[in-house]
Amino acid sequence: LWVAQRRDAGLTLVEDQFSLALGVIIRCVRAGLPVVEAMRAVAAEVPAPSGPEFGRCVDQIQLGVDFDAALAGLATRCRLADYRFFGVTVTLQRQTGGNLAETLDNLAETIRRRRAVRLKAQSLTAEIRATVMVLALLPAGVAALMLVVSPGYILQLFTTADGRMLLGIALLVQATGLLIIRLITRQALG
Repeated sequence: LWVAQRRDAGLTLVEDQFSLALGVIIRCVRAGLPVVEAMRAVAAEVPAPSGPEFGRCVDQIQLGVDFDAALAGLATRCRLADYRFFGVTVTLQRQTGGNLAETLDNLAETIRRRRAVRLKAQSLTAEIRATVMVLALLPAGVAALMLVVSPGYILQLFTTADGRMLLGIALLVQATGLLIIRLITRQALG
């Protein structure tokens, strides 16, 4: 759970920074700079982890890696659909021509709208998540209360073999239920 939480926090940070990176690229392209130079500006201006990833992509292009392959590598390393959209957008614009700044601006607007919808869904489900946490902590609270009111009754869970087995089963069922609830909410919000 700790690793998943850290991974999710890292992905959220990359997602938040992508809006900033995309804004820098749009401003640079409107100023007349090529996309590679715009990506170099992102590498210089955006903090880790996004800035260095764009810098790595620029370095790969300078070393002779195909531009499209370098963008695909960036999308793979960052593990976000927004980066894949960016790569496809830039690739198509390079092949067909047109106003790249306008296309990237439309992409940025789409990403902002999608993020707003996701944040709204999270705020609407906050009450449900709080209820889940209360229900998850309720057995521990009841056990603590029973320890104060009738210690001999609750200590049997820790001192007898049958009690430890029941406690283990209860913990397993509780953990399974919380995991299922987490998976359902991630699927619904994802």
